[in-house]
Amino acid sequence: MTVIGRNNKYNHLKNFLTEENLKNTLIKHNYNRKQSAKKLGVTTTTLNKYLKKFGLDDLKKPPLFTKEQLEDLHLNQKLSLAEIGKMFSCTDSTVSYHLKKHNIPVVLHHIKDVTLDDILSLVEQGFLIHEIRGKLGVSRGKIYELTKNAGLNFTHHENQRKKHSKFMKENNPVPKGARRSEEFTRGFREYVKKQSEVTQLEYETVHLKDFKKYAKVSRYIAYRYYGNGEHIPDGMVIDHKYSIKQGYVNGVPAPIISHPSNLRLIPKGENLLKADQSIITLEELYKNAGEQWDPSIREIKTLTKPCEYCGKEISYRNNRKRYCSLSCSKKWRYRNHYTIIKKTCAFCGEPFEAKSTPEHPETAITCSRSCASKLHWEKRKEKKDHS
Repeated sequence: MTVIGRNNKYNHLKNFLTEENLKNTLIKHNYNRKQSAKKLGVTTTTLNKYLKKFGLDDLKKPPLFTKEQLEDLHLNQKLSLAEIGKMFSCTDSTVSYHLKKHNIPVVLHHIKDVTLDDILSLVEQGFLIHEIRGKLGVSRGKIYELTKNAGLNFTHHENQRKKHSKFMKENNPVPKGARRSEEFTRGFREYVKKQSEVTQLEYETVHLKDFKKYAKVSRYIAYRYYGNGEHIPDGMVIDHKYSIKQGYVNGVPAPIISHPSNLRLIPKGENLLKADQSIITLEELYKNAGEQWDPSIREIKTLTKPCEYCGKEISYRNNRKRYCSLSCSKKWRYRNHYTIIKKTCAFCGEPFEAKSTPEHPETAITCSRSCASKLHWEKRKEKKDHS
């Protein structure tokens, strides 16, 4: 099998990157060198090298318009930037750039001489600012400038309020003063009640789940007692007298661990030193919260089962936990989810293994990137020889 070496590769480029081919490709891609290089299958550096070799290094996109064209269109024919851009299929920003480049002054021909009386007459007829702008052909800024100089303020103008009220009357399903249907009210109340019960049940049973969820819910309940954090002075933090960590270990529900009697405000530094220690006992926590405490239940029962990959015993509170680590999870997925396919490399002939799934079938034909690259160059050379 012939391996394309360095010399063969560059001989192929010499035959392919001709002066005519380079010119045609650049013109076709609007003189964009990056796109042209991609089309030719070479790097931008290689393309620039060959352009310099053929004396085409200064080959650039011709200007859209000359200075004389711009002066005639903009100053003599009094066309706007948008109109000129439409003629040459470009944006008004491009036209503005070329005007500045050729030191041609930008004249706003489209702005008309509008007086304050013209604006006020349309306002009296009930038109809004955006409608006046369209009728007079001027910008909002021009209208606000004239009205501001005259001491007028059209923000929340009466016409705007009237139109908004009319819109709401036509589109609001429940007009102002009308009562909602009894069926809607009953359904809404039932929905709110159901959501409240679901949330309360989650708060009361979160201590049976993982610690991260328990700590999050406990802190959320605590913050509600302090106006979601608004009533906490600077430099102070909420502290649980009986810590969240020990509350989780001893199976204390979140509403009890975050009861107002178990909360206090202390400096942040003091809270860091306290860590997960408690300053009251579990019995005092339940007594202050007004709840019954069963001393026989100290700790949540920990369940164990073997890891589905390595067989190591793992503790769990959630039946969805199946592996002892992320590594075991990946290894199990690799062995059970993927299908191992044995193939032969299309370039070197060596056997190799590839993994495949029903969703993503394996399409590899080479054993490595090196073989893939060599096979790619060989196919390109064969295609060029045939053409």
